[in-house]
Amino acid sequence: MAAEQMHVSQSNHRLSRWLFVASSCAIIFTMTASAQAAPQTNEERVAFWVEKLGDDNVATVRAFAAAMLGQIANAEADHSKLLDTLMTDRDIDVRTNAAAALGEIGGETLRLSVGALLTALKNDDGQLRSSAAMALARVDPSLPVDHLDDLIVALGDATVEVSIYCATALAKIGAPAIDKLVAALADVDQRAGAASALAQISADIPLGHLPALINGLADDDARVRSSCASVIGTMGDAVVEDLVKVLASGNQHARIAAVNVLRRIDANLLVPHMTVLIAALDDASIQVRTPCATILAEIGSTVEEQLINTLGAGTGRARAGAAMALAKLDPAVSDQYIADLVGGLGDDQSLVRRSCQIALANVGPLAALELMKALETDSGTKNRLEVLDSLIEVSPSPQALISVLLELLKDKDTNVRLRAVEVVRDAGSNSRRVTAAIVDRLKNDSDVAVQLAAINALVVIAPASESIPLLVATLAQAMTDDPDWVVRSLAARALGDVGPAAATASASLVKASKDPDVCVRTNAFRAIRMTKP
Repeated sequence: MAAEQMHVSQSNHRLSRWLFVASSCAIIFTMTASAQAAPQTNEERVAFWVEKLGDDNVATVRAFAAAMLGQIANAEADHSKLLDTLMTDRDIDVRTNAAAALGEIGGETLRLSVGALLTALKNDDGQLRSSAAMALARVDPSLPVDHLDDLIVALGDATVEVSIYCATALAKIGAPAIDKLVAALADVDQRAGAASALAQISADIPLGHLPALINGLADDDARVRSSCASVIGTMGDAVVEDLVKVLASGNQHARIAAVNVLRRIDANLLVPHMTVLIAALDDASIQVRTPCATILAEIGSTVEEQLINTLGAGTGRARAGAAMALAKLDPAVSDQYIADLVGGLGDDQSLVRRSCQIALANVGPLAALELMKALETDSGTKNRLEVLDSLIEVSPSPQALISVLLELLKDKDTNVRLRAVEVVRDAGSNSRRVTAAIVDRLKNDSDVAVQLAAINALVVIAPASESIPLLVATLAQAMTDDPDWVVRSLAARALGDVGPAAATASASLVKASKDPDVCVRTNAFRAIRMTKP
């Protein structure tokens, strides 16, 4: 029974609330319609809503009236009723809308409301405090200096919007607020808002406050770090020494913030600090290493020797950072420089190898000879595929590398042979020497992937009339004799792609149409149809 009574009570409560909302909406609709029923001056509309603000017993209507006044009223009108509503209305939503309306109206009305808004800023309701703070942030040109303490305290408000708006209000006050804002950086609740306000004031911050801002770079709150870094970045060359010290010994947050400020400083001023920057290439955070590489590249050829030394003897992280810097550097190219980069292609770390490839590409054709030497059979070069890719990248065209590529078709590294076949195919050379070399890979290579690439290459490069017989005979033999069904199947398909010129392979195709593998048979039947004259 008690449960049933409770259920009925809850249902009645929901019904009452629904009826209340419905009736309030109906009243608002009726009032809005009556206010717009006939042409009225703005003063008449303001008077209408002011009357509703004071006379109506429904809080929803008063709140709506306050919001309407914020949209239509001007700063010169008498808004004492709206101010009175902010201070005395018993409904928090009405007061919240009244505070927002005063902020929208602005002008002298807003300036006269500062005291009431500061009182509202201390209210228990977060929405009211937020509306009050927003209105205070709109006071032009700024709030009086004697309200600094109230705004500083509000920076620590639990409602984030309050802190944001108060920071804006303090920033508008400007220089008179700086000392108290810097002091607030030490307060755990106020520091984010204080840092934000300082970042908005920015250029007017005296250099004497640099230590407090440097400390802010190590803060746990990313907002504090970002704002402090923004301010430091406007302080000019005098901050370099302090930032370099942070980069050398600060915590990770501070190092990341410091190096990103240093990126915005003239690289020439950082030349005396190259050793610290080189050391930072071994930082545990890539967010430090990458900007450091950029800075070192901007310093230019002055740092080239140190980068090369790091590339050859640094830790894995440092080598990667040095390689990234060299990739962005406009170097004084020498034979030794090129040789060191080619040596970097043998590094165990892929990032080092790729960065060295980029650096060699920047050098261009001058690097080709050293890369060719590295590809010689007895060179002992590791990661030969990266070396080949770099050679292809620095060469004017694949055709210029045909002789080198034909030698690499017999390389001990499967990936190198495969890449060589692909590049020969793309070069489009259809000389008998090239065709014969590709045929040899199809017949004799130990890796199926190379054989398949050879089939594909033959179809592309062999259609010259003198090569067709060799192509057809080679594919026909592969189709019937190769032990791998994939090779047999693709050989059959390739014969079909050649078309009627491959009609001489008809007997082999018939044989292949009886192959044990269904894919081979399918491609053989397809080729029989496509090779008919």
